[in-house]
Amino acid sequence: MKITASGYYTRGRGNSAQAVCYSAEKYCGISASMIKQFERSGTGQAPCGMCGALYAAIRLCGADLEKGIVKKFKSLTGGMTRCSDIKKSGSITCRECVEISAKIVEEYIQTGGIISAA
Repeated sequence: MKITASGYYTRGRGNSAQAVCYSAEKYCGISASMIKQFERSGTGQAPCGMCGALYAAIRLCGADLEKGIVKKFKSLTGGMTRCSDIKKSGSITCRECVEISAKIVEEYIQTGGIISAA
């Protein structure tokens, strides 16, 4: 999923949130219309300025797992979750955030809904 998401994003087919959704398409039965729903969730437009890739991971895995997903994401991004902070830091790219988020979703799918802390 990580490679699929990264390729989707780097080829400019969609934003970070859409890339994560696209990577889960065959595992979760996601339709093209659902991927389109995330059109305004990238480039800092997700709720509270959250990284769009992270937002998509939360939406795909379920809000009840948000705390664990955010904790895992933060452990891999230097503690950042807001798009503007991530971009400003320059320590991690949007593509890497897409890959991290896709990996979190993949872990969720493989373990039947269990997200490890780190």
